[in-house]
Amino acid sequence: MRVLVIGLGSIARKHIAALRNIDPEAEILALRSSIGAPSCDGVRDIYDISAIKGTKIDFAIISTPTSEHLRSLVAARELDCPLFIEKPVYHTLECESVVRELMSSGVLTYVACNLRFLDSLRFIKNAVETRGVAVNEVNAYCGSYLPEWRKDVDFRKVYSSVPEMGGGVNIDLIHEIDYLYWIFGIPESVVKVLRNGSSLGIRAVDYANYTMDYGNFCASVVLNYYRRDYKRTLEIVW
Repeated sequence: MRVLVIGLGSIARKHIAALRNIDPEAEILALRSSIGAPSCDGVRDIYDISAIKGTKIDFAIISTPTSEHLRSLVAARELDCPLFIEKPVYHTLECESVVRELMSSGVLTYVACNLRFLDSLRFIKNAVETRGVAVNEVNAYCGSYLPEWRKDVDFRKVYSSVPEMGGGVNIDLIHEIDYLYWIFGIPESVVKVLRNGSSLGIRAVDYANYTMDYGNFCASVVLNYYRRDYKRTLEIVW
């Protein structure tokens, strides 16, 4: 197995560890943005996508900061290989034409919304689809403490804190919104409140509150970066 990783930060290194667990003999290449960037043991660095044109790549992982995803997608599509894209795809709709091209080309892609694989959520989706019981209310919540996400790193400087890099809970923490769309479909309307006035003192949105109207019921979604005791819940009132 030969895999290209675009972006070699903390998330990419987790993917690399998982790949080696699946296939210890996997050949892993990393497309780097600069020669002086820290390397990863056993990973071959390349600095231009043209260096591997014509080489069979089983799939590519895009794990750059969100604001770099579009550039990474443009580079990766030249390889005509399946793409695993860290969520979200991008932080603006500027990527729409590239996404359409990928979809029309038939290239296999997957955005890393991994909560869809949780047994609990798969159970809920099946129950919603098969029970025939009316849903009255849905409440989804995710709160965690951004300063503790990455040890020994100034949280104010990571992409999550910087709007221009795709930071903010409304973009960064999309799992709850994704699984509600997956389970219940597209709501009829959405009302939202986005704020960044917490004690964290960052410019990116650190609190988001959505009310999603499905006609027969409403789903509430609350996301934040400042909750010290991590909490992630889903409540459905039948």
